[in-house]
Amino acid sequence: MKHRAVLAGAALLLALGVDTGCKKKPPAEPAAADDAGAGTQSAPAVGPATSTGPVALDRALVTRVEVKAVDPDGAPARELYPDLLGKRVGATLGQSGYFFVDPGAVPEGASARPAHLRMLVGYDFLPEGREGKPVVLAAVEAILVWDDGGAAMAPAMNVLAERPLEPGDENNLDGLVAEHVERAVEEAARGLVAKEGLRVGPPAMVDDALAGDDPDLVVWALAMAGERGLAEATPAVIAQLGSPDERVRDGAIGALVALRDERGVAPLTRLAEFSDVDSMRRVLDAVGAIGGQEAVDYLEFVSTGHPDSDIQAQAKDALGRLQRRAKP
Repeated sequence: MKHRAVLAGAALLLALGVDTGCKKKPPAEPAAADDAGAGTQSAPAVGPATSTGPVALDRALVTRVEVKAVDPDGAPARELYPDLLGKRVGATLGQSGYFFVDPGAVPEGASARPAHLRMLVGYDFLPEGREGKPVVLAAVEAILVWDDGGAAMAPAMNVLAERPLEPGDENNLDGLVAEHVERAVEEAARGLVAKEGLRVGPPAMVDDALAGDDPDLVVWALAMAGERGLAEATPAVIAQLGSPDERVRDGAIGALVALRDERGVAPLTRLAEFSDVDSMRRVLDAVGAIGGQEAVDYLEFVSTGHPDSDIQAQAKDALGRLQRRAKP
């Protein structure tokens, strides 16, 4: 049953990329509507936010929040109130202190870069969820997009939330679905704030995230440690080489390469197993990129002592690049 729920959830996330055309005309907004912002208009203005990160980093100035709702195939369309969702997301971002939604709120000396937020939201029903009960699924895909088209790293979030359906819920499916999707959107917005804090906030936030148990946030923290050149995070990055999550391990390797910290060489060499060709390839590339005497010694050893001739050749190539780079 759980496996079925996971597969359906994955399909729902994939379905968010499908253009399903126009939504039906919305009814009047609920009385609890928050007027801070607009779904496809400029995000709400807030009071000045203090920059807590290096001013050399681009601070996101969110010009608009775009929310697109996607209905499931073969089921009645439910109104998700995308404009209202956009307003609430804009308010959450603006109140965070890490995103700016009003040009006048950008502190003097901070580097503000216009961006917009794209959100796809969807829902579906399953006859059996994790607990064996009928459920409604909500899926949200959110990504910050730089308006200038640049390729700099920007936070993104995917949220898949499941809510069991109880007897009598069928009498208010419209409201139930809208509420469940709203909660998933709020979770995505909070996740974006947390990730943006790691991009522009105090370095200690990166260390805290690396010590946490959220793999998605750990992977982002590893990327930010490398992107920001946070050498003080190297021990925490090295610790993640032992993670059971392959995404985290790969993120740790990438962060060590970006940091070019020679403290990472020995742990990387211990990570590689001679019999595992794929791990050897990743480690050889990483060690060669980091450099240092330990890297030279390891590459020389592998280039002559590994039983696989392709691995020997890769070690020789990495050693050659390292040596050429070291020449004045």
